[in-house]
Amino acid sequence: METTAADYARFLVAIALGTGLEPSSLQEMLRPQVSIATKRMFGPAASESSAESQPPGLAWALGWGMVHTPHGRAFFHTGHDNGWQNYTVTYRDKGVGIVILTNSNNGETMIPEFLERTIGDRHSPFAWLGYLGYPGN
Repeated sequence: METTAADYARFLVAIALGTGLEPSSLQEMLRPQVSIATKRMFGPAASESSAESQPPGLAWALGWGMVHTPHGRAFFHTGHDNGWQNYTVTYRDKGVGIVILTNSNNGETMIPEFLERTIGDRHSPFAWLGYLGYPGN
């Protein structure tokens, strides 16, 4: 998908509020469908089981990652290719979310700290995603 940050944010707000969706469709879209019990999302550790090291409720819904947090359930999505890395997370119960679109192969290194400083997110599954933070922080 190619989009702008503003349009993607509008899309996420519509999902968070259920705008334009039947309640049953929204419920099914954000219902955990597949539990995640691997060490990492990508790479060799993606085939290694390690449910005990995962955040509570880490699962795939329909097109979204899901995770349970002290702020309620959150849905998230990632995207990356050569030259760009992106992340979004929305906490429906808290009424907050963010879209981060970078034009860098290093974008994922700044995402955890940026999310903590902007929306107080310390609960996205960064270790599982392989977002290790910027070297030196």
